[in-house]
Amino acid sequence: MSSSPAKEIAECSSLDVPNSVFGIDFSGAENAYKKIWVSKGTITSNILHIHESRRIADYMQKGNKHVSRDKCLIILKKLIAGEQHAAFGLDFPFSLPTLVLDNEDWDAFVRQFPERYKTPEQFRESCRNATQNKEFKRRTEKENKAPFCAYNLWLFKQTYFGIRDVLRPLAIGKKACILPVQSCEKGKPWVLEICPASTLKQEGVYIPYKGKTEVKQQSRSQILEYLSTRGVLVSSDVLEIAIENSEGDALDSVIAAFATYRALQEPEKLTTTRPAIYKREGYIFA
Repeated sequence: MSSSPAKEIAECSSLDVPNSVFGIDFSGAENAYKKIWVSKGTITSNILHIHESRRIADYMQKGNKHVSRDKCLIILKKLIAGEQHAAFGLDFPFSLPTLVLDNEDWDAFVRQFPERYKTPEQFRESCRNATQNKEFKRRTEKENKAPFCAYNLWLFKQTYFGIRDVLRPLAIGKKACILPVQSCEKGKPWVLEICPASTLKQEGVYIPYKGKTEVKQQSRSQILEYLSTRGVLVSSDVLEIAIENSEGDALDSVIAAFATYRALQEPEKLTTTRPAIYKREGYIFA
């Protein structure tokens, strides 16, 4: 039997808030080995110190960097499960709009996901059929001005592989707490959905920053400088990486870490009594 919302809030607030934070720029692309970035930081005296940012392939043993997407997602899943006192922010949709879910609860949705959706293409087609070929956003996507819905052409593979190969095994194996659809638990990593674009919009620094031009590089530097005013101290090595990475993936992982850190400042809101729809559709901690 699930606990009451009031009890869940009490549980989140009473537990020690993680002081280790990971920001994950996720990808469902075949070349995920160089597209998934992980930024790692530690909260000390209410300041987030980000001291590491690297591609998921760098978590492999030396020599084999061009690894398959499946292997990359296994590495990511193991990374999350292996951190008992950490919070992870991942930038892909954790669920679908209610119209597509047909009022099914989140646990049943993720359990049945691989059987229901055999391929990413079938997943997108099924979602579009359920919505008369329209793109319906979840409530949290509307509220946080997320660019795309979960099954948009530019996002559906991220959603598919993120739910199937990362969230589902973590949830079923009880290796992590997926918030806010699940309760906070001691001794398990907390996993939050974030969206870098939504975070930048809320902070008022949503500017184009992906590209090789000097202007885009200056924009990445400007965003990092702004984060330094919001309680984020980024090491010189990470600063250089995030500025030089023209695709913006490294910076996105830093922003994901910041969004996660910001969410931890109000642990009572990690599991919320506000609309129950977040328990089913998920929630973006922007």
